[in-house]
Amino acid sequence: ANEVVSVLRSFGLLFNIDTGILGLTILALGNSVADWVADTVVARHGKPEMAIASCFGAPLMSNVVGLSVALIIKIALNNNGQPYRFHIHTPQYSQVKLSWIFLGISLVGSTILFPVFKFSPPRLYGVGLILIYGIFIVFAVLGETGVVPVHL
Repeated sequence: ANEVVSVLRSFGLLFNIDTGILGLTILALGNSVADWVADTVVARHGKPEMAIASCFGAPLMSNVVGLSVALIIKIALNNNGQPYRFHIHTPQYSQVKLSWIFLGISLVGSTILFPVFKFSPPRLYGVGLILIYGIFIVFAVLGETGVVPVHL
């Protein structure tokens, strides 16, 4: 993982692209390809419920385990066991809020629509999720570059 991040940083320096934009686009997409392939195979083998559960469960588990381990190490090494205070009012905090807004939209939509379609939503729903992601990327990149200030 460190090598991939280093290569992306090199591309960012070489082509004068902000690392935040590279992380939002290239790294995020590259990180999801393996899950996408595995979930597609599971769905095509007649287990759409399992594929949908994996779409949400695998990234959730990675984030929960990854964040908890990282925060435990941070507290143990740097805070002598004291609570770690987050300083969330940084310029990046608006991007985090923007991410949460779009994540909430897609999760609420999925929670409502998957049972309605008996866990086999039409292709139009997939197109809608891709459209939501595309709109998020546009807002995130415009906010990261400062073209459109994102103050949430």
